Amino acid sequence: MTDVTVTDDREKVRSICLMEFGETGVQRQEENRYLFRLTLRKDFHDHFWTFIGSIIGLGSVAFLALPMHLPLLAGSFGASAVLLYSLPHSPLAHPKNVLGGHMISALIGVICFRILGLSWISLTLAGTLAILAMRITHTTHPPGGATALIAVMSKAGFWFLLMPIGLGALILTAVAYLINNLAPHRTYPTAQSAEKSDHPSFSIVDRSETPGHP
Repeated sequence: MTDVTVTDDREKVRSICLMEFGETGVQRQEENRYLFRLTLRKDFHDHFWTFIGSIIGLGSVAFLALPMHLPLLAGSFGASAVLLYSLPHSPLAHPKNVLGGHMISALIGVICFRILGLSWISLTLAGTLAILAMRITHTTHPPGGATALIAVMSKAGFWFLLMPIGLGALILTAVAYLINNLAPHRTYPTAQSAEKSDHPSFSIVDRSETPGHP
């Protein structure tokens, strides 16, 4: 199924219904009914691939972490899974953001613990500096903030950057790449998400051109 916008769908449905019924109440009822069915079908496909991606991605790191006894599971990965498998078009789910955000935040968390120990100051600085560093490097990934706090709370060493964070995030991202590109209506990563992650959107208003501005 091709990925079309809701606006495109609505216009196509409206054109078909106008040809069949003309501009009548019946036309509007058929248009609304068809759009409802179309939305349900798209939602079902999206829910299905979200479920498949999440169960394979989280299942992979959980299996390696528990039965295989490899330290590959971090609490912040649950939040990453939401972005990777439910919102793959988001700039926050781009591979650069997932891997970079987690790794940068983990490094900052470890450094804060090594210098300041476990305290409210080290936790505050770890989270704050992680947010700032992700913003500066255009690798903002909200779960990264949790990764920085986990590094301090668990009194992690620099090995924490590789396992669980680096390798675990890589597995989740690899599964997202596989599953989201198998889904007929998804593409991962998208060029648009890469562009937005590199250049965060903002607007500058020229007030001199605003109507009513003196």
